[in-house]
Amino acid sequence: MIREEILLMKGQLAELKKEYERLDIEGSMLIRNLRRELLLSEEDKTKMRIQEISISTDRLIVIQAELASVKEKIRKLKEELCL
Repeated sequence: MIREEILLMKGQLAELKKEYERLDIEGSMLIRNLRRELLLSEEDKTKMRIQEISISTDRLIVIQAELASVKEKIRKLKEELCL
């Protein structure tokens, strides 16, 4: 590989790592919010905000898939760079 390609791939790797971290943080926040919502409504199910819980759960499913995809891209780039 020529130096320019290596630098480009390292830049891509850095961007993917940032994206993974951003998604991981968002996922953690959603999990925390879901726990809070479920705990608050544990005593009185009539106060459960199903719409918000559903939206958060749907987003968490998307984040999980994106994390897996980004993780695989990172693995492949590291492999190509012999890291």
